[in-house]
Amino acid sequence: MKFRYVLAVTAIYAHSAALHASTLDLDVLSFNVWHSDTTSNATRDNIISAIRASGATIVGLQELNSRNHGEYLRSKLGAEWHLHHTSDLAYLSRFRIIDTSTDGRGAKLEIAPGHELWLFNAHLSHAPYGPYQLAGISYYGGPLRDPNRPEDIQAVIADQSARAAEARQYVTSMSNAGALATDSVLVGDFNEPSHLDWTVRAKQIGLKRAAVAWPSSAIFANAGLKDAYRTVFADETSRLGSTWSPHYGPNYRESHYPAGIYEPQDRIDLIYFRGERLQAINAGMLGPVGDNEADISSGIGTGYSLAGQHPSDHRAVFATLRYSGLDHTRLTFAGLAHNPGNSNALNAGYGDTTLTTPHITVRFQGSGGAFWDSYDSRRDGIGKDSNWHGGVAQLQGGGSGRYHELVLTPTAGHGVRVESFRLLDYMNWSSGHYVNWSLRTASGSILASGLAEVPANGVANITTGVSNKVMENVILRFEHLSGDNTDLAVDDIVFR
Repeated sequence: MKFRYVLAVTAIYAHSAALHASTLDLDVLSFNVWHSDTTSNATRDNIISAIRASGATIVGLQELNSRNHGEYLRSKLGAEWHLHHTSDLAYLSRFRIIDTSTDGRGAKLEIAPGHELWLFNAHLSHAPYGPYQLAGISYYGGPLRDPNRPEDIQAVIADQSARAAEARQYVTSMSNAGALATDSVLVGDFNEPSHLDWTVRAKQIGLKRAAVAWPSSAIFANAGLKDAYRTVFADETSRLGSTWSPHYGPNYRESHYPAGIYEPQDRIDLIYFRGERLQAINAGMLGPVGDNEADISSGIGTGYSLAGQHPSDHRAVFATLRYSGLDHTRLTFAGLAHNPGNSNALNAGYGDTTLTTPHITVRFQGSGGAFWDSYDSRRDGIGKDSNWHGGVAQLQGGGSGRYHELVLTPTAGHGVRVESFRLLDYMNWSSGHYVNWSLRTASGSILASGLAEVPANGVANITTGVSNKVMENVILRFEHLSGDNTDLAVDDIVFR
């Protein structure tokens, strides 16, 4: 939202993402909703309609003022959706949110067991607004600059220094969370054009008033973040991608605008991504019915802010990011609910679900009173130590002749191979453990087995040595021979 003068005219693991042999298509949406959540449930429903029209499974909203309003959106979207909210930013996802950054700007999503994606969401300061400065439009005290003077181009870049500092803060936040070292997405309303759009070519053909190296987008690019829209549509002269504004369109002007000057149209809502597993394969914009600039219609009217109509003065931007490498899965058990006394917590989180590994179902079961449980240091308040990183599957009620089993079932035509896992003495009770483990088929063949010694407050890293996939059910079985029955856990089960 641009704040107008008084002079202004009134104005998955069930999910719908596409699955491939070892890839997952993530549909991402970024949308500034213009505080339309504050009016009524009817206007909040317009936001829901826009999200559904886009087909997004990962959503970042800006100017969504209340967590309660975010909860309303989440509940209306469905029980499979998850919410994180901070300031005026909402993060909605059909993938579980298993962690947040310490400053709240990022949410870690588990897009498949053992595969995580950081989502950051930004809403940078609205003033000064460079396109207004170069068009001679007064706005919140921003000094007017002449687009034909090189010194004024440098000056307008310097004028954006406060927003550039905010961009650097986001890069720091992402770095501190480890998001720049893994797969990550940054969405937002950046209130500044991209240096990839205001190029010499764009100036030469009259699309932009000048060639400007806008600082915020350059900061993100220098951090290794790729602009999804410009990755898909590299030619800035043929696909403009303007998100500002379907409401204040190219024929809109206010009385204080200089003669012959109309509302500058620009791409200020962006989706960035980083990570060797991510590839942008599609991108576009969502706008109101009749919006010729939009790739998708919200389907809810031709207006812009009233009930039943497009709920923003921005177009939303969407991108499809293809995540690869899902043939290799690592179960880490982060974010699962603690449910002592049975295996329901684990089976609710991972069991009876077709994983993108590809095409493997997992189930946790026990015999003779043995059962599984899950703990997460963030959720359950158990102190995290150097042996584990947030979530473990606890083997309870074990003993000689009792078994804990993880059953992996490949779908027809597919196989499964368990490569490694970790056994942990994780509660710091210094008991130590001896555990018989085996990897066997449903038909009774033993693929691998061994006796593991888990040291007190330590870890036993087990490699199975199995090199071939099995085209039937595979059972990873544990028999807890000695040690405290509440102190043994398994983590980092790697299979493909």
